[in-house]
Amino acid sequence: MNLFARQGDLVIERLARAIPGELTAVKNFTLAGDSSGHPHTLFGAASIRRIGTAVYLECSATLSLEHGKTDGHPTVALPAGNYEIRPLREDRDGTDQSVID
Repeated sequence: MNLFARQGDLVIERLARAIPGELTAVKNFTLAGDSSGHPHTLFGAASIRRIGTAVYLECSATLSLEHGKTDGHPTVALPAGNYEIRPLREDRDGTDQSVID
């Protein structure tokens, strides 16, 4: 794993390979948390592909990943490149579970 950054319960890994399959163009896209009131939103244009709980991201210019609460997590700048963004997992009481933001 090539950990690039973390924002709350999201892990951001920079990929050294192309993203296989068909990508969808998006702009100002909420990755997670839109229903919980803790949104993690990418600002800028990119192409994405969702596989399960992971989002694969391809961007040709720097994007800004912002947390929707004013007292939330710091903003993360994602330079041009390919990324995998997924929920952080933890072993809790012997079971694998998502970390709660």
